[in-house]
Amino acid sequence: MLCNTFLLLLFLLKAVNIRGGTTAVPELLSTQNPPESTTTSAQCQRPTLPDKVILKADSYKEIYEKDSTAKLECEPGYTPATFVSRTIKCLGGIWTETKFRCKKKSCGALKDIPNGRYLITEGIEFGAVVKAECNLGYELYGSDTRVCKLNGWTGRDIECEVVKCTEVPTIANGKPEEEPYSQYEFGQSISYRCNKDFDMFGDSTITCSKDGKFQPAPPECLKISCARPEIPDATRTEGRSPYRYKSTVRYECNRGYKMNGEGYLVCQKDGWVPPPPNCTMVTCPTPQSISNGRINDPILNIYNYGQTVTYSCMEGFRLRGESRLSCIETGKFHPNPPTCVRTCPGPPVIANGEFDPVLVRYDSGQAVTYSCIKGFRLQGASKVSCSEEGTFKPNPPECVETCPTPPTISNGEFDPHLKQYDQGQKVTYSCPVGYRLNGFSTIICSKGGKYHPPPPTQCELHWGAIAIFTTTPLALLALGGALFLRNKKNAGKVAVKTEEDGL
Repeated sequence: MLCNTFLLLLFLLKAVNIRGGTTAVPELLSTQNPPESTTTSAQCQRPTLPDKVILKADSYKEIYEKDSTAKLECEPGYTPATFVSRTIKCLGGIWTETKFRCKKKSCGALKDIPNGRYLITEGIEFGAVVKAECNLGYELYGSDTRVCKLNGWTGRDIECEVVKCTEVPTIANGKPEEEPYSQYEFGQSISYRCNKDFDMFGDSTITCSKDGKFQPAPPECLKISCARPEIPDATRTEGRSPYRYKSTVRYECNRGYKMNGEGYLVCQKDGWVPPPPNCTMVTCPTPQSISNGRINDPILNIYNYGQTVTYSCMEGFRLRGESRLSCIETGKFHPNPPTCVRTCPGPPVIANGEFDPVLVRYDSGQAVTYSCIKGFRLQGASKVSCSEEGTFKPNPPECVETCPTPPTISNGEFDPHLKQYDQGQKVTYSCPVGYRLNGFSTIICSKGGKYHPPPPTQCELHWGAIAIFTTTPLALLALGGALFLRNKKNAGKVAVKTEEDGL
């Protein structure tokens, strides 16, 4: 008895009335164990059905006897999704399994909208909502929303009609180029023209826009003229009256005046553009001061065009550049201010020498070059420059006396061989074997360009040496060879000397 009661409670918990319900309840599977065989347990409670599946009205009961059947159908707005049996049977307290399912009913495709479209975001099944919109320049008449309901789409087919402009603008002192229509459709245009002697301002063509109005605003037809500009101290270089719309004129300021503004003007709707300029006298500020110099004229805060100033330098300095500057059109003095450069007196004079260039005075940085007269050599820097202190630096060079090339002697030679010989320079003479020097072997270049002691005269044959040298036949042979070579050498010198003398 307790077992039967438990099973009855279990079936009562699982059974619900689904007519008109919207919540899905899991279906009862046929795999449940059948209850114990009693008269009561053989009955079935109201079945639990798949989502959107309901009992037909004639099958609706609270208790179903064993082997009784119930018929199924879909909720309103839904249609069978499978072609299977729509009947279930009560078998020993359990309903047979059903594969019958339902799906949303379709309202079908919507008719295309000429010059518009539907915005379908939820599909076309039961409950879906779609919006309609028209192309640019078209407007929708009626509701823009349709809903898929039990009997199909709500509302009627939507129409998009072209936007029309019915108010054609008129303008003063002008008219449309062609006879206007009573109304214009979206995108159609009207072009205007002005009467003679009137100028058009704005776009000549206007168009019927999406809001049913013409855009942009229609043009204006105005008669424009500009008065002749009066600009003191200026001269007109281009343009002449009368000045109508877009007439031009150009002005330039007179010499000594500068222009504030633009000289090229155009006659526009509101007058001259840009506004006429004005000409003011050119002025220059106080000119630049210079080091070691001054401005001789009166020093002013402002100088008018054409005024001049003069510069001068202090003692010991010389003006480099133009001394007179003038205030010119640019508002500056011209040329650039001069500079005062330090000057030096004539450079030091050196004995037996001279310098170049020779000037009355020398500017700082200017150099002179020293040179010596013949028979003297420069000792020290050859160039000296006028310094910022007003003296030449470095110290001037000296011209030191030189000696001539030492004389040559027969059968002898000297050393060193130089281009010139300064005071104190030593020269040494020597003779070959068998000869001896007639005079001093070493001489020194002394003051006055002379050698001291005097150079030797020659290398003469030393007979005493010959006597000793010739004690052997081999020595005699050597002596003979030496004499032969000496005579040959002397003969060559005589030939060269004869050629030099033109003999």
